[in-house]
Amino acid sequence: MAIVQTEDDSLVLNGDIFFVDDEGAEALELPEDIANIIAAIESGDDPLELEDAETAAGESLQSGSGPIFTGFNEDGGGEDSRQSILESLFERIVELNPDLDITRDQFDFLANNSFSSSQRSFANNDDAQNTDPLGDDEEPGPGFATLSASVDDSPEEIVIRGTNQDDVIDGDSPDETIYGYQGDDNLRGSNGDDVIKAGNGEDRAYGDLGDDTIYGGRGADTLFGDTGTNATNSSEFSVNGDLEAWGDDSRRRWGLFDDDQVEGWSTPDDVKIEFQQGGFGGGPANDISNTIMELDSTANSTVQQTIDVSSLTGNSYSALELNFDYANRYKGGNTETSQFSVEITDQDGIVLFSQFFDNTQPNTQFENYQGYLIIPEGTENITVTFSGEGASDSYGALIDNVSLTEVYEDVEVDGVLYEYTGNADVIYGGRGADKIFGESGDDQLHGNRGNDDINGGTGDDILKGGRGSDELHGDEGDDQLFGGRGQDELQGGAGDDLLNGGLGKDELYGAEGNDTLIGGKGADSLYGGADNDTLKGGRGNDYLKGDSSDDTLLGGLGKDEIQGGSGDDTAKGGKGADTIYGASGNDTLHGNQGADRIFGGSDDDIIFGGRGNDYLKGDAGNDTVNGGLGADVIKGGDGDDTLKGGKGNDDLEGDIGNDTLFGGRGQDDLDGGEGNDVLNGGRGNDELHGDAGNDTLKGGLGNDELQGGTGDDLAYGGKGADNIYGGSGNDTLHGNKGADRIFGGSDDDIIFGGRGSDYLKGDAGNDTVNGGLGADIIKGGDGNDTLYGGKGNDDLEGDAGNDTLFGGRGSDDLDGGEGNDILNGGLGNDELHGDAGNDLLNGGKGDDELQGGEGNDTLIGGRGADQLFGAEGNDTILAAAATMLLMVAWVMTLSKVDWATIPSQAVKAMTSSSVAKVTIRSLVPTTTIFFSVAKATIA
Repeated sequence: MAIVQTEDDSLVLNGDIFFVDDEGAEALELPEDIANIIAAIESGDDPLELEDAETAAGESLQSGSGPIFTGFNEDGGGEDSRQSILESLFERIVELNPDLDITRDQFDFLANNSFSSSQRSFANNDDAQNTDPLGDDEEPGPGFATLSASVDDSPEEIVIRGTNQDDVIDGDSPDETIYGYQGDDNLRGSNGDDVIKAGNGEDRAYGDLGDDTIYGGRGADTLFGDTGTNATNSSEFSVNGDLEAWGDDSRRRWGLFDDDQVEGWSTPDDVKIEFQQGGFGGGPANDISNTIMELDSTANSTVQQTIDVSSLTGNSYSALELNFDYANRYKGGNTETSQFSVEITDQDGIVLFSQFFDNTQPNTQFENYQGYLIIPEGTENITVTFSGEGASDSYGALIDNVSLTEVYEDVEVDGVLYEYTGNADVIYGGRGADKIFGESGDDQLHGNRGNDDINGGTGDDILKGGRGSDELHGDEGDDQLFGGRGQDELQGGAGDDLLNGGLGKDELYGAEGNDTLIGGKGADSLYGGADNDTLKGGRGNDYLKGDSSDDTLLGGLGKDEIQGGSGDDTAKGGKGADTIYGASGNDTLHGNQGADRIFGGSDDDIIFGGRGNDYLKGDAGNDTVNGGLGADVIKGGDGDDTLKGGKGNDDLEGDIGNDTLFGGRGQDDLDGGEGNDVLNGGRGNDELHGDAGNDTLKGGLGNDELQGGTGDDLAYGGKGADNIYGGSGNDTLHGNKGADRIFGGSDDDIIFGGRGSDYLKGDAGNDTVNGGLGADIIKGGDGNDTLYGGKGNDDLEGDAGNDTLFGGRGSDDLDGGEGNDILNGGLGNDELHGDAGNDLLNGGKGDDELQGGEGNDTLIGGRGADQLFGAEGNDTILAAAATMLLMVAWVMTLSKVDWATIPSQAVKAMTSSSVAKVTIRSLVPTTTIFFSVAKATIA
């Protein structure tokens, strides 16, 4: 609305009728020859009067289409004149404001208690100061002034309309509706539940006290909600819950009724609704209601009601309270005839609430039930169903006073806290770059289109940015922030907040409180801040940082980067090649799908690579790392770690610490690193490296390679043809099943070939080597070794050192090598070679061949037809069999044999000038000795 001074000194109203008080009239600086318009302030005053009756004849106050009244002076004025002015004003107001619901009687008291307008083309007092409704100092200039007035008596609805100019509207009544229209307006509500629609232009709107609704419209608006309070009323959604809307209830009776006979309630199929009245049926004293519904045990057992709840869940979830009275009507002493259940489902049949009642209490009184359920967003209707589940006809539970009301407080439903946001300010920004301030109270703030700046203030607020690149600040309170479309920035502030970025590349900051951050679609950045936060990246390549406390971080779709920060965090990368940092704290990190990179950080972490070729590192601390599916690279870092490769060809490195490594399925490479490690290859052809420390290596299934490294290691090849290297240290090496190759390395090793035809070598050191089952090749290497062939036709070589060889079962070939060796052929037709050194050869059972070689050897043929070759040196032959062939080699001449000194059953001595002494002793009395003398001449 604007006042325009025309050339003929008349006032023209460009818009709706208005009134002003004394102060407003002074602000107008009206010319002296134009009458001031003054509104009656108090109820009962004359509605309108004109002062300074010095106006010239014909001067008038006009609307755009004609005069409303013409000025008059005291001489010409009177009650009739004033009444005529009121009449014309009323008619003009009705004409210009058809939506204004007033009568002539109401007009007599100026029921419209607040009107404001801008001023245009008036001279202004340079010394005058003015303050706009938002507290900013401004000098009134051409085109901007404030007019207002008020009275005590008010109608139920106050509507204040601005103009297409720059309006200042200062409401002064409760529950106003203010329209700014076009122009850069300054709009203030009042201490009531106001509705403000700023319209087009760069507007500033202030709701003031009360639960206000503010719409910004087009333009870069600044909107303030100020203080609001929660609604104290409740909304009842059930129909005919007390069941009293049912005919004549003055008698004591029972009846069955169809759906169309009972308001609100229905039954499936042809089932009836069963009612009792006046205490019929011997139930409990009917002191709560006269009409009661009965759930018969075998018929008429199901009653339901479908309720429209779409008004609750248009923008968010809501909570309802279910309340009803119930009693037990059982037959005789059977208290199980009145059992029943209550179920609430949505329009798709999804169960939102379910409760069973055994109803076994005494049947002398009613019980009350109170429960809660959450109504998800988008729910259109729900169905409440009562079902009797007893076991006796004509007896069942009694139900009465069913109510379903909206919850206006915080309640916990199945462990989930529903937080009521209240009915405080509702502000809609509209188009343009709006600034919205909710101030105190539980506000609902909507930016809509444009790059908006929305501030919730104190209270549990709901902020929705809408389209555009918005900036949302929840401030204090447990707030819910929704960015919508655009590149938004959401800051939760103090409190347990919910932040949802929506579409676009958003930044979300939880700050203090246990916050939930959801990035939505787009490459989002989420910062949890202090306390225990939940971050969900959603779609897009997101960045998530938990900061302090125990956070839960979920990457979702896309190539995400997740940083847990301090605290015991749980992180899941989701689909995509994610990078996850646990940082400090005992973290649990999941890569899920994709080629992920996960770093546990300090402390004791649990890491799951999931599907994909992952790079996983536990870092410092005693970590547990699981590669999952894919060809993973897993490093434990410092600490006593447990690494599991899972399926795929994995590379596991324990690093520093006493680590435990499991290769799992696939061809894995396990490296224990420093420390006393345990390595398990699992299935597949694995390669295990113990490195430094006393390690335990288990190859598992497959053809594995095990390298103990430095330290006293324990190795098991498992099934398959394994290669085992003990390295330095006193190692114990087991080939187990398969044709294994085992090398003890330096120091004193113990080697077991196990089953299979193994190649076993003790290498340097005093080794003990056992071939086990199979045709084994066993070499002692340097050192005083002990070799056991075991079962099978084995080949044993003592090599350098004083060795002890046991052929075991089978036709074995034993070679002592250099040193004073002991060779035991065991069972079978064995061949024993003492080689250099003073050796002891024992053929054992079987037809054995013993060759002493160089040195003073002792040859024991054992049982069987043995061949003994003494060779060079002073050898001793022990004949333990009935037949023995003695071969004395290298005899050049034999000049004398003293047969007289030889007993009849044995040859005691045989000497020559060029051969050593050969001593022969028969171990059995019937031994036959055959001499075979090479290159010898008997004199």
